[in-house]
Amino acid sequence: MSNNTLWEHSLQGADYETITRFATEVPKTLSDASKADADKVARETGLLLTKSQVIDLRKYEAAGLALPYTLKDVNDYLRFGAGQDGGDGLRAADFLKTFVETRDHARRWSPLRERIMITGTELKLFGASMQRYGEDMEEVYLDLKSGPLLEKHNVKTLEQLKKLQLELGGKFPGIELDVDTIPDMKYYLGKILDRVASNQVSVRDIKTDLDKFGYDLREKVIPGIKLRVALIQTNAYPAEVRKLDEVIARRAAEIVEKNTQYQALVDKALGSAAGLNLFGLGMAVYYGVEAEAVRAVRKELNAAQDKDIEVLSNMNQTLGSLKRVEQRLQNLTVIAIDADMATQNLMHVWNVMHRYVEESSTAMLGIDDALSLRRFMSSFREVVGPWVQIHQDADLLIEVFREADREYNQDQGRAKPRMTTFSIRQNYPAPNLQVLKDSHHAMRDSAVSAEALFIRLNYLPGVFDRFHRLLGNVNAAARDLRESSLNSKMDLESKVRKLVALEKELSGAVQGSEEFDEIEEDLIAALKKMLAITRNEASKVSIRLDNISDGYDRRTTLGYIAGLEKDQIDAKESKQALVETQARLQRELTFLSDAIGAIEKAGIEKIGKDIALTIDKLKELGMAPPQAQIVMFAIDELKKAMADINAGITFINMVQESNTLQDKVNELGRKIALKDKDVDQAVRKIEFIQLIHALEDQRQRYVGEYKQAVVAFDQFLAIMEGNQGGDGRARSARAIDEVNRFLGFLKPVSMP
Repeated sequence: MSNNTLWEHSLQGADYETITRFATEVPKTLSDASKADADKVARETGLLLTKSQVIDLRKYEAAGLALPYTLKDVNDYLRFGAGQDGGDGLRAADFLKTFVETRDHARRWSPLRERIMITGTELKLFGASMQRYGEDMEEVYLDLKSGPLLEKHNVKTLEQLKKLQLELGGKFPGIELDVDTIPDMKYYLGKILDRVASNQVSVRDIKTDLDKFGYDLREKVIPGIKLRVALIQTNAYPAEVRKLDEVIARRAAEIVEKNTQYQALVDKALGSAAGLNLFGLGMAVYYGVEAEAVRAVRKELNAAQDKDIEVLSNMNQTLGSLKRVEQRLQNLTVIAIDADMATQNLMHVWNVMHRYVEESSTAMLGIDDALSLRRFMSSFREVVGPWVQIHQDADLLIEVFREADREYNQDQGRAKPRMTTFSIRQNYPAPNLQVLKDSHHAMRDSAVSAEALFIRLNYLPGVFDRFHRLLGNVNAAARDLRESSLNSKMDLESKVRKLVALEKELSGAVQGSEEFDEIEEDLIAALKKMLAITRNEASKVSIRLDNISDGYDRRTTLGYIAGLEKDQIDAKESKQALVETQARLQRELTFLSDAIGAIEKAGIEKIGKDIALTIDKLKELGMAPPQAQIVMFAIDELKKAMADINAGITFINMVQESNTLQDKVNELGRKIALKDKDVDQAVRKIEFIQLIHALEDQRQRYVGEYKQAVVAFDQFLAIMEGNQGGDGRARSARAIDEVNRFLGFLKPVSMP
């Protein structure tokens, strides 16, 4: 059974007084339930709206607004490898859809929150008005029963009563009603009904928008984020990377084999041609054709290998990006879930408000001209009664939001108590101005160093831009704190001078005279206008605090540091292996170069470049034993490299192998240089991240002091707004005393 059906069935067959009592008691019961403080009301844990839950909504708003919302920004955020798009459900357009949906939803919170605050305040005031309306109605009721005016004016109809109200200015002194008289309170009821209708529209509109906000968060935003996380967790990249890695390994072995085949065929072609006969030349051509075919295949394999290695590198980059995005989306999921719980509780509290206004409106519509005066007053008292409670509830709701704002802005769990009385011993929290200056200076220095690194690295542009904006916000916050303090100081000093002058005039006037009343009226007016400028400046400072209070979650960048440190270790280990290989090849190249030099000096033309070199051939060259040993050692090493100890080594073989070794040594040198660059890049990237973390540390330090100024402004305003007791002179004296205390706070803060 739906809630509406339940309410309808509960009222079937009820008389007017039952319906009226129902209309007045249900809202109060629901209100008690929302606070869980009624004697007979049981409420499950987690349904009460708390300031921490309102803070959760602020955090959700901040997280949502931080998401990229253009395709370019999303691509920068994802940083996939070249040629990679993430796959189905994980393309940039898919993430853009989720981010925009989340961001647009988060943007709806601030306007909704503002409307809740405004309407909550209106409900609070309306509750107080209802109490006044009740008192006015009681006064009219007593006048109608006790005075002789009713018989004199012969008021029997609504039209006559309205006319009498106009003549008497809306008052009925001395009117006494006959027993059968049906009074018409249309003048008062019309005003009340207008207010009820106005509040009804506002509350109903907010309920509709709040319900839609909660529905979209629970049914669209959170599922959308979770879907992206699930798609990342089940993406095909890990399997595809492993598969491609296996393909590359197999192809590498095949390339080595083709290299061996090619070298063998070339050697055979050269050997056959050395015979200088028809058969030998034919075999040389044959082996040459075969060698060219193998070379063509090897070229294709190398091209495919280069392409796949590049693809593998980009896939690994994309996989790493997906893991990074997964972590961020998991954090966003937690934030959104907390916001969802807060929204549900807020919806419950607001539904209580909405139910009350709806039922109150229904009860008011039941009051018509046919009711007797006694029945009308009985029903009206019952309708007014719950508004006293709702007045308090609206006040509590507003205070929860205000305390949440203060705690969110202050980054701590301690909220200052609401000041309801004027205190002349209030001590204002003073920020440590030296800490503010030092931390601001440190932020500027760190930002310059970070920018220098960023120009070289172009690393984490989103993080760099964030902290670049942060420094701009801190600069603005420092400027506005100083200017707002100065503006408030000068304005309050002017207002105090005016109060002092009015007090002096008042002391010279005769109490009860027209002049005295006029001066006192001016004094009251001056007190009312006293906070206009300071309230505006306090708002500016509070907004600046909001702009610099969004903390940076460094878990991701700490993970980057760990990854970069591992990259350093891996790069150094790879470099060491490359250096050792290069040293070995360099030794082989040196031996080979020495042997070639010795042979060339001895005169290779004496035996021919294509003749297999043996110890006997070397002796024919007249080579001394030490030189011959160098050449033979090089030949033996070359045979080992060819994996054929019995193969004949010619001078041409030695030259070709020397070129090959030189290319390998050169390539290893380039790879070693790249590894050095990788290590240097990792070191500088870590330095960049550490500078960002240092900026965040100084931001926290700065905010910790800056918020003291916001607290001071808030406390001053609360104390001054609570200065309502006593006559004008007493209020003025207390105001002057408190302003002088506050000026003690403002003066040093306003100084450059």
